[in-house]
Amino acid sequence: MRFLEDYQELVKTSPMILRMGRRSEKVDYTDRIYRSRQVYFSFDGGNHLSCAYLYNCWKCTDCVDLSYSRECELCWESSDCLKCYGSSYLDNCQNLTECHFCSHCRASSNLFGCFGLHLKKHCIFNRQYSKKDYQQKLVELRKQSASEHLTKLKELIKHFPARGSHQVHTENCDFGDYVVRSNNCYWCFDTIESRDSAYLTWSQFCTDCFDCFDIYRSELLWECRNLGHSYNCSFVNSSDHLQDCHFCTCCYRSKHLFGCVNLYQAKYCILNQQYSKKDYLEKIQEIKKELDWLV
Repeated sequence: MRFLEDYQELVKTSPMILRMGRRSEKVDYTDRIYRSRQVYFSFDGGNHLSCAYLYNCWKCTDCVDLSYSRECELCWESSDCLKCYGSSYLDNCQNLTECHFCSHCRASSNLFGCFGLHLKKHCIFNRQYSKKDYQQKLVELRKQSASEHLTKLKELIKHFPARGSHQVHTENCDFGDYVVRSNNCYWCFDTIESRDSAYLTWSQFCTDCFDCFDIYRSELLWECRNLGHSYNCSFVNSSDHLQDCHFCTCCYRSKHLFGCVNLYQAKYCILNQQYSKKDYLEKIQEIKKELDWLV
């Protein structure tokens, strides 16, 4: 028996979905965009309205050129931001309004070229101004190029200690970055509300998962990518709502699959062939022995 070779051949010869996503309208040149409208050239996100050039963002409106950001409106050229409005050139900022060229600022408004400020307003490169002086200074600053402002911000940042890791409300999450409301996660990145997991990137609401990328509301996953709402799966790619499935690609709302491609609402299938429950379980034992899988 040559399971891995047969599975690889099945993947090669099966038609693949051009792009993934659902419940969206006018989303040209996108992939994995869900429940969105009027979105252009964006990837991996959902609940957007009138946006373009987004990557790994969620619930944004009228935004352009954002990455790893959530719940932002009228923002552009920013990364790792949460609930920002009318702002640009932000990095690692939260709850900002009318701020530009800022990094690691929180709950502030009307900042320009600032770093590490909290509950502030009318500041330029971390210097406090009156509202009138701030507005006058802003007119002059807007005549300069973005590259000039970014260069000056980088010089300002050099005077502050750098954070080793960006973690919020976490416990026992070693060697990771951008981890939020999680515990017992080892070497995880861009992980939100997950626990007892390791080696994850872009994980949300997951438990007991290992070595996965882009997973959502799942449990007991191993070596999976682009998988959501699933339980006890391994070596699965670009699928959703699976249970007890292994070595699968583009399968949906199914259970007990092994080595399958492009199946929907199926169960007890091996290499896309239907089996009875008894025959399926027997065949699986043979395959696992071939793969040196502990049984």
